[in-house]
Amino acid sequence: MGCSNCPIRKCCKGKEFSTCASCDEYETCNMLKGFFSVPNHQNAESNLDKIRGNK
Repeated sequence: MGCSNCPIRKCCKGKEFSTCASCDEYETCNMLKGFFSVPNHQNAESNLDKIRGNK
């Protein structure tokens, strides 16, 4: 699929955010929960949490 076709990226761009960290739905987003469940993507969750100031 690749990043250019990523539904998470499309959602983020559609809401005019540079990252999902700015979204009010970040903590409840099912797309992100699925993405973060992939071992190779766990760093993304940590990075976005840092941007949000959660950790």
